[in-house]
Amino acid sequence: MSSLQPRFILFDLETTGCQQCNTWGPHHRVLQIAATDLQGRTFQQYVNPAVHIPRASTACHRITNAMVRNAPSWTTVAQAFCKWVGNANVVLVAHNAGGFDIPVLSKEF
Repeated sequence: MSSLQPRFILFDLETTGCQQCNTWGPHHRVLQIAATDLQGRTFQQYVNPAVHIPRASTACHRITNAMVRNAPSWTTVAQAFCKWVGNANVVLVAHNAGGFDIPVLSKEF
């Protein structure tokens, strides 16, 4: 892939809060990150948020405390995600990115 051509990466986060149930805020943590690029390469990882997941959030995304209890920390997952992304010219794409995913991702990084 040429360094001039961007690598488009579509991604989604699940967090300890959710906009749909009005429990989202800047103090919430990532529980899962999933991504794919236009060549079909994928990345998916649960994250141990080191905080309790509220019931209302679990009702939105169905991720439970038990599911992430033994998952790696955000630091470990972020390193793996950055390695997967690589040094290419990258464009991150997400539904409602500016209002949800990008602020959460920025806070976590």
